[in-house]
Amino acid sequence: MKTEALHKTLEEAHWNSVGSVRPLSVNPVVRAFRRMAVLRSLHLVVLWAAVSYSMAFNIDVAGPKIYTGSGPGYKSLHFQSGTEKGSVFRVPLQRNGNGGVFICDDTNPDCKSVPLPSAAEANSKECTKQNVDLVFLFDGSLSMKNEDFVKNKEVIKTIMKSMSNTSIQFAAVQFSKVSRTVFTFKDYQDNKAFKKLDDEEHMKSLTHTHGAMHYALNNLFDESESGRHPDATKVVVIITDGNPSDPARVKVNGTSKNIVEIYEDRHIMRFVIGVCIEYLFQLSVWFTQ
Repeated sequence: MKTEALHKTLEEAHWNSVGSVRPLSVNPVVRAFRRMAVLRSLHLVVLWAAVSYSMAFNIDVAGPKIYTGSGPGYKSLHFQSGTEKGSVFRVPLQRNGNGGVFICDDTNPDCKSVPLPSAAEANSKECTKQNVDLVFLFDGSLSMKNEDFVKNKEVIKTIMKSMSNTSIQFAAVQFSKVSRTVFTFKDYQDNKAFKKLDDEEHMKSLTHTHGAMHYALNNLFDESESGRHPDATKVVVIITDGNPSDPARVKVNGTSKNIVEIYEDRHIMRFVIGVCIEYLFQLSVWFTQ
């Protein structure tokens, strides 16, 4: 659900921006992301429904006889239907005092324990929020109008403010012919991100988007000094006004590799926000399939 919340926040940020930045709601790229999130959620719901059904049992609740014993919380429920009859027992001292439920019938001397969900420890994986490291890669090329450059920074700030009380932490890189770290995850942790973003000046050169993706990988996601979480889900939001002017293949340990394929192999999610782009399908090569 966290991914779906991110989709919504990105959309609201664009609706709140004005001028030539296109509303995200008309972007088929992001619509594809939202459909993907819904399908993933639906898959989990179907899976949970299947598991729940396999653990279920049916009883006739009409006219039961209820008895309570001397032990605190002890209760038995006697029921019958047209074909079967039996009893359901609640046993308070079962399962380390957390209680248990058993179902018994007259044909079987052994009672069957009914599986019950158990409360998770506060430090268990079930109760621990998944950390997310999100990097904004925003276009500072010459083709990006200065007013749009300023608006893009406002969009970034809006997203960060709206998700400040989550397990998501942010970093940002401006890219043009070269890439430059605007603020790191550690800067965000130290409450320095907004000031550094406000002070960032427009580079006004070429559009080396692929180089920026490679830069973010080396200097933020894989750099321990950046304040990243080693086990975090990694996300990139690319804000750009057009096609890159650099090749997609980059050097990794002396070998030429496609940067998008590297991101795909490492399961780094990519979102793309197009600014004043007439043909949005141009951006489809970057976003997460």
